[in-house]
Amino acid sequence: MTRLLTRVMVASGLLFGCSVSPLGTCTATTNNCKNGAVCQLQNDPPVCTLPQGTCLDCITVKNVNAPTTWSPRAQNLTVTATIDSSAPITSATLQVAGQSFGGAPGSPAGTYSFAVPGTVQTPGSEAPLPFIITATDNAGHTLAPPVQPHGQL
Repeated sequence: MTRLLTRVMVASGLLFGCSVSPLGTCTATTNNCKNGAVCQLQNDPPVCTLPQGTCLDCITVKNVNAPTTWSPRAQNLTVTATIDSSAPITSATLQVAGQSFGGAPGSPAGTYSFAVPGTVQTPGSEAPLPFIITATDNAGHTLAPPVQPHGQL
């Protein structure tokens, strides 16, 4: 039993250690992890890993459409995106300016619409606000935060 457990632990270590490049690299003094990964200093050498339940490629966001013109603060802004997943999506959220807005499924399947109030913008400011879209599927996977925002409002 001990040998089997040792083999499983070694195999797991090799498997998880093989795919660190999309997650970046880290050491005891630098943290260059990306895509939502965190530096695991207890490993020797330290490695970047995704938090439990986070998925790098099983959920993808594409075809993001957001307004490209100025909008008054009194007006809602609509952002649409296509979210693909190997399992059905249970929730989709747009995050902007420290606030989260749930997405409504649309047509065709996989399309989500997010209504964002114009009041997310600071009064008197015209600075673009970057946003990201996250999603969770019914298999428990959560989309890893992107390196770059999905768009701007």
